[in-house]
Amino acid sequence: MAKRTPKGEGSVYQRESDGKWCAAVTLPSGRKKIAYGDTEEEAIRERRRLLAAV
Repeated sequence: MAKRTPKGEGSVYQRESDGKWCAAVTLPSGRKKIAYGDTEEEAIRERRRLLAAV
């Protein structure tokens, strides 16, 4: 079973088209910011970086 993140923490998923990992974070304005990585660990680091910037 997959681990879930708390609400507001964003999400990490893998695109089927090219296998890249994506980190998506919703900004306070309601828009989404997406960062990409080659591995799941890179995408998680990018998500943490995005959340720190917000």
